[in-house]
Amino acid sequence: LFVADEMRQYFIDGFFHADPHPANLFFGPGGRIGYFDFGLIGEAGLMRRDFLRALFAFSQNDVRAAADALVDYGMRELRAEAGDLDAVEERAIATVEEIMRDRLAAELRVILGPWYDREERNSSYVFGRILLAAERFGVRIPHEVVMFFRALSILDAVALRLSPQFDMIHALHRFFEEFPFEEAERLIEAREHADELGTLREGKVLPLPLEELHEYRAREEEERQIAKERFSALLAYYAEKYESVAEAMRREEEQARETKTG
Repeated sequence: LFVADEMRQYFIDGFFHADPHPANLFFGPGGRIGYFDFGLIGEAGLMRRDFLRALFAFSQNDVRAAADALVDYGMRELRAEAGDLDAVEERAIATVEEIMRDRLAAELRVILGPWYDREERNSSYVFGRILLAAERFGVRIPHEVVMFFRALSILDAVALRLSPQFDMIHALHRFFEEFPFEEAERLIEAREHADELGTLREGKVLPLPLEELHEYRAREEEERQIAKERFSALLAYYAEKYESVAEAMRREEEQARETKTG
């Protein structure tokens, strides 16, 4: 019950209790649940749509869909940071994405196999390995997502202490029974839209002082440059390791040369 409610807080409400240890939880009359001590709470960002897809896929034993959701997020963030890409980079990154999806899916199958077979009951161990695997494939996990999985891990430990037969997969199913995937996704989008409207209604945005504006632009340019270098390093790594990526880049370069000379 607490796990499904934690997921409701994160995905539907957009903020959540981030420290749900036993002293902060209680059962009320009629099966109602409650929380104490809101000194540590988290606010969900836009990434929760991707993690909704991933968790739904995990609950359905669809490892490939989970890998796709994680890679989609990672590459979307990377593309946004890197800025405009040339044709060679576009062709190469499309090939890299397919390799990443296949490799991450294969790794997730190894991680999740014992969990699906109920041989591994410790979900915190499984969640930790999933997040580490995602980061190895270029998916940078925001702090709020780590906090959310930490909260789920705490609840998992509490539930297993109360009942060694507790099943996290069943808890995921319980959430998606209450909030079917399409409905949960719609509610997330509606909440984001409402937040945007609320921001617009708040009034004028005060301009930054000139000095701060220059500093902000300098930092922004530096971050763009770092992101571009990170993107180039990723392509170079995969081009060296996988002939298909190097071949995709060569083909695009040859086509670009032919176009210029033609």
